[in-house]
Amino acid sequence: MIKPVTFQGCFNFNANLYALEVRSRFIDQSKANGYYKGYGNELAAQIVGQKIQIGTGAFLVQGRMCEITAAELVAPQIFDGFVGYVVARIETYHPSDDANCSLLAVVNRTYEAITLEQNDTYAATADKVNTAYELPLYSFEISGTSIVNLKKLINPVADYATIKTIVDEALEKAASAVAAANTAISAANAANTKSDDAVAKATDAVSKATNAVSAANAANTKSDNAVETANGAKTTAETVKGIAESADAKAGNAETVAAGAVTTANGAKTKAEDAVSKAETAIETANGADTKADSATEVASAANTKSDNAVSAANEAKQTASDAANLASTTKTQVEQKVNDLEQQIGTKQGTTVTLNGTPQATFEGGGLIDENDTIIFSGGEA
Repeated sequence: MIKPVTFQGCFNFNANLYALEVRSRFIDQSKANGYYKGYGNELAAQIVGQKIQIGTGAFLVQGRMCEITAAELVAPQIFDGFVGYVVARIETYHPSDDANCSLLAVVNRTYEAITLEQNDTYAATADKVNTAYELPLYSFEISGTSIVNLKKLINPVADYATIKTIVDEALEKAASAVAAANTAISAANAANTKSDDAVAKATDAVSKATNAVSAANAANTKSDNAVETANGAKTTAETVKGIAESADAKAGNAETVAAGAVTTANGAKTKAEDAVSKAETAIETANGADTKADSATEVASAANTKSDNAVSAANEAKQTASDAANLASTTKTQVEQKVNDLEQQIGTKQGTTVTLNGTPQATFEGGGLIDENDTIIFSGGEA
């Protein structure tokens, strides 16, 4: 049996089949829901005291159309901290009235705790057995005794417009892609030409690189030889350094010894200078003696000569001074002997050669000349 559906006739219309047709117009056919833009107030909502008002408009729930011809008020139960939905509820079978669609508010502690009735309204039995489906239109929250944060959840029915927009955008992108492809082809052709040039240059570069590798290998060999030579030089330098350090230590010791020698020489010099000074004093004393003490003068002269020799060596100066002192002692004895001889000659009146200011003297006081208790000091010269 074939039954007419979309034909004029008393029993021709089946709501479930029309819902299927409407559903076919949706991209996502599992969600054939939404409101019609530009029709009525598009279900605009507002909070009125402890109620929510839903404005006029037309909408679909699972492909079945409903219309709000005058604003509807729903009154949720008020519990502080609860949340809820404004729900559009459809029922498929109402043969004696038109209460197929209604608005109600459901609340609970959380959105997840709210249970909605959502059955298959597309089934063939839905036209003979009442089948319900509940679709949230708005969500809200309750704070104290007030309704807050009212948010629209239902979207406009815009699948065809969306498809057209998608297609238009796809066409624009396709045109852009074709233009880009043409540009890419041109670029590819140019790149191919450059690639050929690059291959030729790369071949030349490979040849040059090979030559460079050979040169680098030769340089590496020379570098190894240089390293070996440098290591040898390093070893030699370290040996020389050791010798230099040893020489430096010895030089330091020599410097210390030399410093000691300088100190000793300076001491000897001082002593020599003292000896010279004393020798000069002795010479003056000897010159002041009797002119007849020629032997003493000669001895003093000899001592002076030896003092001069002491200048060149401090040790020789000391020895010379000692010799001069011994010689002076001997000279004193000789002088005393000569004086004694003169006194004897004078005593026996044998004549005298003693004069005073050019006048011969019969007697001569020898006490002012040299006494046995006198001391004659000879010192060496400057070392």
